[in-house]
Amino acid sequence: MTLHRIIAWSACLSIGIASGGVADTLRDDFEDPDFTDAMWEVLQGDWETKDGWWHGLSPAIGDGAFALFSDIETHDGLRIQVTEQHVAGGWANGYIIFAYVSETEVYYAGARIGRGSWTIEKSALIGGEQNFGEVDDARIGRVEPLPPYTVVIEGNDVVIYDDEDDEMNRHSFAKMPVGRIGLANESAETKYDDFMADGPAVAGLAVSPAGRLTTTWAQLRRRR
Repeated sequence: MTLHRIIAWSACLSIGIASGGVADTLRDDFEDPDFTDAMWEVLQGDWETKDGWWHGLSPAIGDGAFALFSDIETHDGLRIQVTEQHVAGGWANGYIIFAYVSETEVYYAGARIGRGSWTIEKSALIGGEQNFGEVDDARIGRVEPLPPYTVVIEGNDVVIYDDEDDEMNRHSFAKMPVGRIGLANESAETKYDDFMADGPAVAGLAVSPAGRLTTTWAQLRRRR
């Protein structure tokens, strides 16, 4: 994603707050632990806010750490962006969850450090995976932190774009799975920053800075 596009995304958030517009961005910069605790539901693994990053630690090799954000669900036009950096083990895999259907059906897309690739997969809290395809990228595993990337829902396609807006990987489903969104990592420790989600179903959910301490995802749900 280019710098001007990041600025435009931030501007969209400000406009949405000011005017009650129909295209809002819900964002967590992980600078406020209380806000993060209110907006995220941890399902597995150890998660903590530290130095402006949110750290996810997998319970064991082969298992994952999973956390869900707000109550936003998969829908056409949804865009999810994050910056991530790998802390321990040197090859921890980090992902954006684009559809948490159930504890046995979790769909995510992101960076597989061990293989140096962008990947789209289906997995479960108890382990096991189905890989829908990987695309090699020399930057993965060599650049810390990784370039910010965005996962976009385009009809029945899920697409990974890099920070230059170039398409890195794409998978077409016969029918797009629908579930909550979030973050996941596997095999060691990954830290995240600047998580953002926008899309038609995010409209009206933007949180103003003045109200962020008192706003929870349950309250956001009641606005819809």
